[in-house]
Amino acid sequence: MAIFRGEGGAGDSNNDVTVSTVTQKATDAANSATASASSASTASTKASEASTSASTASTKASEASTSASNASTSASTASTQATNASNSATAAASSASTAAGHASNSALKANNLSDLASASTARGNLGLTIGTNVQAYDADLSAIAALDKTDSNFIVGNGSTWVLENASTARTSLGLGTAAVTATGAYATAAQGTKADNAAAKASNLSDLASASTARDNLGVEIGADVQAFDADLSAIAALDKTDSNFIVGNGSTWVAETGATVRTSLGLGTAATTAASAYATAAQGTTADNALAASAVSTFGGTLIDDANAGAARTTLGLGDIATTAVSAYATAAQGTKADNAAAKASNLSDLANVSTARDNLGVQINDDVIGYVTPSTSGNVLTSNGSAWTSAALPAAGKILQVVQGTTSTEVISTVTSDTDTTLTANITPSATSSKILVLVEQAGCGKRSGNSWLNLKLVRGSTTIITFCTFAAYTGTTTDNMIGTISTSFLDSPSTTNQTTYKTVMSTGNTPISLFVQADDAGAQTSTITLIEVAG
Repeated sequence: MAIFRGEGGAGDSNNDVTVSTVTQKATDAANSATASASSASTASTKASEASTSASTASTKASEASTSASNASTSASTASTQATNASNSATAAASSASTAAGHASNSALKANNLSDLASASTARGNLGLTIGTNVQAYDADLSAIAALDKTDSNFIVGNGSTWVLENASTARTSLGLGTAAVTATGAYATAAQGTKADNAAAKASNLSDLASASTARDNLGVEIGADVQAFDADLSAIAALDKTDSNFIVGNGSTWVAETGATVRTSLGLGTAATTAASAYATAAQGTTADNALAASAVSTFGGTLIDDANAGAARTTLGLGDIATTAVSAYATAAQGTKADNAAAKASNLSDLANVSTARDNLGVQINDDVIGYVTPSTSGNVLTSNGSAWTSAALPAAGKILQVVQGTTSTEVISTVTSDTDTTLTANITPSATSSKILVLVEQAGCGKRSGNSWLNLKLVRGSTTIITFCTFAAYTGTTTDNMIGTISTSFLDSPSTTNQTTYKTVMSTGNTPISLFVQADDAGAQTSTITLIEVAG
């Protein structure tokens, strides 16, 4: 290296120092350029390695290499200028300064490409930030990358990784039905749907597939309002034979068909129900008879006799015995009596015709000893009575006399499940002969009990529609739901109806506080017959 010096003096010494300093700076610049070139080379190597990850990084590395080459050229120029600096210290200093600036710029460009102390900074300098410029490694992405790209296959998670599914399997995973693969031609178009809606509107909503109840209401067949709900009893009625004159009657468990005769029995009707009206007096005739009786001033006894229900009752009122209804042929004729008298005369010892007393004594028919003496009637309606030594005529007691007896029976089983009164079908009618008469009612209610539930049987005696007496409560009660058959329940009651009109007596039944199956005349062990006896007693 040539160094130019002056002729001497202080100025020359300064020039020597300046040239030396410039030369040193040029050398330093050259060294910096060399280091920059080395750094650029290293950056180029790293850029080459990064090129496998991104073409952009490779391009930048190439640009860095070019910058390094430019730096080397600048350094060489600086060295030449340093040599020429010997010709001019000022020019050399200027050249060294220029070379130092170029070297500094080259080093900056090279240093931006890498940072060996921090891989993260190096990736950032290279524009390769993971998660921003390039994709971070992911096992799921690796699994996806390994899948076969078969036509129509779908990538689907199976709970642990990603797998391939064909179209059919993918539809199952999506929960699709057969409609998903059905051609649109198989379904109505939007226009057709609109027409259907309009048709449904015109049909006044005749159906509602979402709700059977709404559909029935739209059709005007609402159960219980427009049509009859199913009922087992109605089905039983529908199955009955419509035979002429048959009646529908409940038998306690279902509906049955009964003939007219059976229905009359169920209603408790007598033969009068089937007797022609012409067989009875008309209302006018009855009025005439009443007027005739009133006009004839019939005695009390005569009225009692007239009011008797039948001949037997009249004979009882008259005090007649069996002889009154015995045929005449059962007794001797007048001729037979004469023959008997003659026979007695011939016997002589048996009678004394001259003395009737002796004759009776001979015959062993002494009056008041062997036979009852004849008592002359004193008053109509009197009867024979003993005074302790003889028979006399006496009137019947005014009160206590039995005037008539009526009895009703039933064997029809009756089941009640309600707390209100229900007829037991046990009933009888009686027409008192006087308003002062009393009616002794005797009841034998058979076949009583309960079949289920925790309740009891109540029984009442009723005249007409008036309850006379509740003669049984808490019958068959067990405190449990166990069946309980208690049999016959009896009662008696002396009633004063105070009427001469026909009067009906009957029994009614009801359950206790809980509706259950209670019964009378139960047919569990055969027919059970209940009786009600009405006895008119003179008042």
